[in-house]
Amino acid sequence: MEEITTLSNFAGGRPNLFKLIKTKIEALAVTRAMFIAIVLYMFSLITLNISDYQIKQVAPGIPKPDLVFGYTYTDIMDIFNRLGEAGRQAYAVNLIVDSIMPVLFAAAVILVVVRAFPRFWLPLSIAPFMFFILDMIENVAFAQMISQFPNIDVSLVAFTRPLTMIKLISFMIAMPSMGIGAIMILIRWTRERRAVGK
Repeated sequence: MEEITTLSNFAGGRPNLFKLIKTKIEALAVTRAMFIAIVLYMFSLITLNISDYQIKQVAPGIPKPDLVFGYTYTDIMDIFNRLGEAGRQAYAVNLIVDSIMPVLFAAAVILVVVRAFPRFWLPLSIAPFMFFILDMIENVAFAQMISQFPNIDVSLVAFTRPLTMIKLISFMIAMPSMGIGAIMILIRWTRERRAVGK
């Protein structure tokens, strides 16, 4: 009987935990936190672009595999072979830099949609959250591929392929949410300033 009560309390605690997390996120969605998240995200993009440029310097014209939609095992082997040793090392560094951007991107999008769409921010947060999680897993997988080359495990590529596809789709969904949300926040802020000035 005591065990059943304990399990019941645990099950009842899950919604409370979810509500607590939801409340904390909503409390964080103040103008200052949102602005800082956006600025840090933009800074991480600049850093990532610098790292991308370094790859292009040693391996011009070769796409980053994590930006290729629907790649096959043959595609990955071809890209890694064309990158060369220097290109693969540059890409390994790029993966480390790329592990910072998803966190800041997800934070920026979620804080924006909380402010812009207070009633619908939870469903709009799914895409940036999925992008963050999948990109982190994908980066680890690609780092493993670099270490395995030229004997990359076929199952590793098969595992990573759908993650990359869903990640790219999630990013394409999340970006408009942040853009539209930011415009709506700016419009509301402008209206409030005008109302105060009257």
